[in-house]
Amino acid sequence: MRKFMKYFALTVALVASLSVAGFAQSPPSAQGLQVVPIQPMSDARNQADTAPAMVIKYFAPAGGGTAMTGTTTVAFATQAITFLVNGAAYAGFECPVSGALGGIIDISNAACNTAGEIVATINSTPANFATGYFRAGLMAAQASDAITASGALVAQTATTDVSSPNGMALYWNNTVSFPEYLTMWDRNILARNQMTPKGLPKNPYDNLGTLVQYVGEKITNGGTIGQLTCYAVKPNYIQGGGCTTGGCGAYSEAVRTVYTETAGATTVLGTSLAEFPFGFYAQDEKVYCRVNSSTAASSVTELAISGFTWPTQIR
Repeated sequence: MRKFMKYFALTVALVASLSVAGFAQSPPSAQGLQVVPIQPMSDARNQADTAPAMVIKYFAPAGGGTAMTGTTTVAFATQAITFLVNGAAYAGFECPVSGALGGIIDISNAACNTAGEIVATINSTPANFATGYFRAGLMAAQASDAITASGALVAQTATTDVSSPNGMALYWNNTVSFPEYLTMWDRNILARNQMTPKGLPKNPYDNLGTLVQYVGEKITNGGTIGQLTCYAVKPNYIQGGGCTTGGCGAYSEAVRTVYTETAGATTVLGTSLAEFPFGFYAQDEKVYCRVNSSTAASSVTELAISGFTWPTQIR
C-alpha cells in the first residue's frame, strides 16, 4: 500500500508539473490522440513445399466491360510458366522476348531463371493494358535466387485462377530446392500480404515496422545442415515499363542480413532466437529466414516465426 501511495503521489506531482510547465495555457486533452494498431504476426508449418517464393495476382482492365479471369498454367516439367486470360495466351509479356508476346516465361533461359527476373517480367505490363495485367511479389525469396532446376517451384494447383483477392502462391519445392524458409506473412490472405485492390505498391512494406521475437526451425536432413540466416529486404517494384527486345521490366531490392547462426556438421538442427528478449527490428522491410542444407529435408518437425507489425506513421 505504501508503494502504491508513493507511486500515486509521484504521478500526481508529474502531471501537476507538466500542467504548469507545458499546459498552463492549454490543459491536456485526449482529443486528437491516435492509437497505433499493433498486429501480432506469426507463421508455423510442419510440411514441405509450403514456403512461398512469390505471389501472383491478376487485375482486370478498368472500366468494366467483358468479365475476364486471369489464370496461370504452371508447367515446371518443361520449365515454363504460361499465363492465360479467358483461356487465351496473354499478350502482355514473355521471357525471353521473341516476336509477338505470348505470356510464357521460360525459366530454362538464362534471362528468365532468377526470382527477380520472373517478377520483373510479370510486373512489366502497364495497368491500362487491354486485357488487364498481372502482378507478382517476392516472399521467401531474393532477386538473385536461381530457379534453374526443373520443378524448383510448385503451385497450389496445376491450373489456378489468380483473379481472386488472394491471388496464388508459388512455393519452393523442397525436394528440388533444399533450403527451408520461414516468412513473416499471413498465409490465409496470400497476395493481400503485399497487394491492394488497385495493384502492387512500389514497396508494400513502406511505413511498416516489424519486430521478430522468435524464430524456431528444427529439421532432419540426410546430408548436412548449414547456416540459419534471417534477412530484412526492402523491395523496389518497377511496374508498367513494357517489353523491348532486350527483355521485360526491372526489379531491385536492398538486402540486409539481420541474424546468422552456423549449424554444426549434423543431420539435425534445432535452433531458436527466443533467448534474445529484444528480438530484431525491421523498418519498411519484409522479414524472412532461411536454413541451407545439402539435400532435401527428410523430416520437418518445427518451422515457426512470430512477432509484431505496426504502421510507423499514422496517416
